[in-house]
Amino acid sequence: MQTTSNKSFQGRGSIYAEEIGASSGLLPFGNCSGLDLSTNEESQDLNDYENPGGGVLDTLSRVNQISASITSTSFSARNIAIALRGLVNTSAAVAVAAEEHTVKLDAFTPFNKIPDKSKTITVTDNAGTTTYVEGTDYKVRNSGLIALSGGTIADNSVIKVTYESMTSHNIEGITQQGKEYRIVFDGLNEADSNKPVRITLHRVRFSPADALSFISDDFSNVPLNLTVLKDGSIAGAGQSQYLKIEQAA
Repeated sequence: MQTTSNKSFQGRGSIYAEEIGASSGLLPFGNCSGLDLSTNEESQDLNDYENPGGGVLDTLSRVNQISASITSTSFSARNIAIALRGLVNTSAAVAVAAEEHTVKLDAFTPFNKIPDKSKTITVTDNAGTTTYVEGTDYKVRNSGLIALSGGTIADNSVIKVTYESMTSHNIEGITQQGKEYRIVFDGLNEADSNKPVRITLHRVRFSPADALSFISDDFSNVPLNLTVLKDGSIAGAGQSQYLKIEQAA
């Protein structure tokens, strides 16, 4: 039992999540700047009706929800997918030949895949007999091109694009629902000689993120909000079915 009157805390460490029922193991959220736990209490008071002036004779309170939030600075595909209840598919780099697009002049035309701009990108007419000139007929953007009105590409014409794509992680948002995870914080208390601290949330479910910032002057974060659920598989006397906090004495 702790006998000191004060124990300061400043946490550091790594947070891991494992999908329950999957075989991926505990995988990291990357660099995280925040881990917060909160409880929501529901209470009911019994008023004193026997004496003037009122007052509370008895009170009953119940915790009706335990929630947590994780702030990750890692904009990884997995973190974004969890924040958006999405699915991640990986597309390997491939050579794309004669991909057809109908273009509007001075409008952005996205390619089917993200091109590797360090490799050659060739744009021709539909017949493949005319090769257009970059900078004169079109300009390449990050994931497509813009046909220029001053060039020789006609409005509403069909072009063919040949390029090499990059390996990409494709996140299909709001496609997964009801997934549950186990969370483990493997940390330390920097204010107490770096003594180890471990927090385990036995069973949680994530809520969709309120917001994700994709354009910002600051580094973007991935806010992950979750509800801690009861784990009925834990049945030992004195053991919480919700969470466990362990810290070195």
